[in-house]
Amino acid sequence: MKKEGRETVTRKQKILAFSRFSVTVFILKRLLLFILSISIFLISCTKDNKENIFNKLEKSLDKYQGYKTEVDITINMEEKESFYSIKESYFSDKDKYIVEIIDPLKSNGIEIQYEGDKISIKHASFDEYISLKSDYRINKGMLFGELLKDQNSINKVDIEKLDDITYYVFYIDVKEKNQYTEEIKIWLEKKDFRPFMLNILDKDKNPRAIYRYKNFEYIKG
Repeated sequence: MKKEGRETVTRKQKILAFSRFSVTVFILKRLLLFILSISIFLISCTKDNKENIFNKLEKSLDKYQGYKTEVDITINMEEKESFYSIKESYFSDKDKYIVEIIDPLKSNGIEIQYEGDKISIKHASFDEYISLKSDYRINKGMLFGELLKDQNSINKVDIEKLDDITYYVFYIDVKEKNQYTEEIKIWLEKKDFRPFMLNILDKDKNPRAIYRYKNFEYIKG
């Protein structure tokens, strides 16, 4: 009888242990399924949000024929800071940019025009433009109108609130990288995609150049 009693107790313990194991496995399976579902959901949301933002951006920009703005630029190179102020305009019907240097004063009056592959430079001291060869490399990649043309270069888009204004923050890959230029980060107002600020980040994600946009206006069609 004692032996049968011990066997009965042992069977009950085995059944109880198996039941606990089964419940544990069931819970782990449900937990894994839940985590997997959440991961898929988050990936889908991120993708959809990015695509939706691009669609909104394109629809917004299609309403205009260009823009004009003032830009204050601070450049940090090692321990030296440089300051510049420019006026920047873009006319989409001619694919034409006009950049006028306001500050420093010694460069005041210099105007650079980009029209397709053509580049022309004019100084206040003379009336004519000097045309440069099409392969003469003056980088226009930091002009606002150029930054968002290639959506494949946009690594990600975040949403950030500053001083009660909501911004889309675009992280843009740089084709020609160096130790001072690794990535571009630009803030656009969520309601109308007006640029607020741009940072050029180095390989350590430190801002090497800061662009602050003022009096930005889209040119209506």
